[in-house]
Amino acid sequence: MKKLDLIMVVEDDPTATFLAHRILKKSDLAEKLCTARNGRQALTFVQSYFGDPDYSSDLPSVLLVDISMPVMGGFEFLKELDLLDITKKPLVVMLSSSRKKDDVEKAFQLKADGYFTKPFRMEDLNEFLATVHSDPVKNQF
Repeated sequence: MKKLDLIMVVEDDPTATFLAHRILKKSDLAEKLCTARNGRQALTFVQSYFGDPDYSSDLPSVLLVDISMPVMGGFEFLKELDLLDITKKPLVVMLSSSRKKDDVEKAFQLKADGYFTKPFRMEDLNEFLATVHSDPVKNQF
């Protein structure tokens, strides 16, 4: 699989962020990793590339987004991201400790591309990316 340019972890818990970065660095899946502490920071990052004709190369290929965060949580982030007029949106994978069926269904209703429960496993992301890349029309796990 081709190495991704950038993966963003959107997470307010420093321990969860550290673990996700450690797993991602060990996997060598992306050239760069970055972090946002809430959905608002992630949305601002994505919005900062509007107006640049080559913005898509600077956007994260994948965003791993926690559901429960201060300022703006994952569900609100999905709603706001959907409102943006971006031709090539990054893949958004919800990363949550919640195993509630309602949370999973809500994430997909709000156009999440995937849903993983914590603890995050690299195998989950690899399988998801293989599924997405083998069927570009179907961007769901």
